[in-house]
Amino acid sequence: MIKILHMTPPIVNNGVYKYIFQLYKYIDHSRFEFEFLMQNPKALMETVEYQKYHFKIHSFTTTQRENPAKFRQEIIDILSSSFDVLELHTSFWRGFMIEEIAMQVGIPKVIVHSHSSGLDWNDPVERRDMMEKHERFKREFNESLATDFWACSEKAADWLFGENIDRRKIKIIHNAINPIPYRYDPQKAVHIKEALGIKEKFVIGNTCRFEFQKNHEFLILCFAEVLKECEDAVLLLAGEGALQDDMKQFADQLGVSEKVIFLGWRNDIPNLLQAIDVYALPSKFEGLPIVALEAQAAGLRCLVSDTISREVIITKECYPLELSVNTWKEKILQLFHEKYMRSYPIDEFVKAGYDINSYIHTIENLYLGVE
Repeated sequence: MIKILHMTPPIVNNGVYKYIFQLYKYIDHSRFEFEFLMQNPKALMETVEYQKYHFKIHSFTTTQRENPAKFRQEIIDILSSSFDVLELHTSFWRGFMIEEIAMQVGIPKVIVHSHSSGLDWNDPVERRDMMEKHERFKREFNESLATDFWACSEKAADWLFGENIDRRKIKIIHNAINPIPYRYDPQKAVHIKEALGIKEKFVIGNTCRFEFQKNHEFLILCFAEVLKECEDAVLLLAGEGALQDDMKQFADQLGVSEKVIFLGWRNDIPNLLQAIDVYALPSKFEGLPIVALEAQAAGLRCLVSDTISREVIITKECYPLELSVNTWKEKILQLFHEKYMRSYPIDEFVKAGYDINSYIHTIENLYLGVE
């Protein structure tokens, strides 16, 4: 049994956890055991995945910044439990004491896994300060602090590792999903649209957290312009986040609040995607957005900002666009007027390496050290 400890962020409703739980669902449980290291165990214990698997969670009570001596001892105690792999899921640098300790106690495989290509911090002053710290630690990070360097995209590799890590040592790890649950079903689509009260509407959709990175303000602004020429359009937004109330107020200020549907957090994304006609993801940056993969698996036409890594484009119906309101408005209206038959792009996912049913064997071999 290979024991893998995942060091994860405290917020559980995000892409990092989607990635990990997707692995957990499909990995060989007779050979691999997942455990978790985090500061907020209560949130993780409330997840469906914990209720199903009851994996072990290791927690710490302070941080490297608050009390470095106490934090060091807590981490030493945890990492001395004979783990075969420590995988640190990292979006930006705030220090690397855990990496140092892991290498010192002799964990055979210490993986730093980059999941982002920018700093998702809502407050601009705090974001600037965090960026300065990120860049400083990035310059200090080196190959002695881990055995393996993973990233979900080329941009994510640049963001976390820069030039300090030999590019030949960085592995691009696909955020693979199971496309099957997202397969388009016309009858189900009609039923879900009726349930949402949007029958016969042209539905633009997004299923992201309401945070700085996701750029909902731009999307709502584009939608307001679309409405001027397409009165039957509605904007469907599923998710929660710190900026959700701000976006509700913004929609109200633009006079489009009656056409913007805020659904809150949903655990039925495969069903919601059935009801959408065009998926819109105008993110300021991304590592490799799983939501865009899900939308493509549902056969949707997808608009993504051209700031996102091109690895996300799996089907020919995924369009990278510059972040210009007029550009997005015109593309949405073009798609509204075009006839479109949704398909099931399973072959494209397998060929690109984003089908978890086949890609899981690649991950298993990497954990085992088999190239």
